[in-house]
Amino acid sequence: ADGAQGGNSQLPKSALEGFMVSPKLLDLLRSILSSSASTTKSSPSANAAGGGKLLLQSNCEDVALWMLEAATRAGFQSTDMTVPRTEEQVRALNLDKLPQRTQNWVAMGGDRAVGDTWSAVPLIPRRGSTETEVACRLNKTPIHRCLLTPKLNREAS
Repeated sequence: ADGAQGGNSQLPKSALEGFMVSPKLLDLLRSILSSSASTTKSSPSANAAGGGKLLLQSNCEDVALWMLEAATRAGFQSTDMTVPRTEEQVRALNLDKLPQRTQNWVAMGGDRAVGDTWSAVPLIPRRGSTETEVACRLNKTPIHRCLLTPKLNREAS
């Protein structure tokens, strides 16, 4: 896209064309994380699905919700968060501080990343923060995070 048109020219054309989180990638991740069962069974952090976990996070709420939906279709299940994002926290957000994309999503009545699936706090140590996380922390904009595990028996969703 031309810079004169505004927006991020790095964004994919559609959810399935050029988007980093593709069904193929999710299938591969599920396979790898599921196969980690044989190497993590003795680990105290191992879970029923084999110990592997997938962290999904985005500063764009609609993207985070889409990734969760795509991962669920690919055979992942969400993990309840210790500190879930509440309705009150979402209502308290300053809409003017949200990315324009998220403002548009909210104005259209899109679903919100709220409830036990969504973490209100970072899930990786601060020193491991991405550039986007640092920018969001400085600008006081939310990051939408969820943690997933592969289902033991992948069933059609």
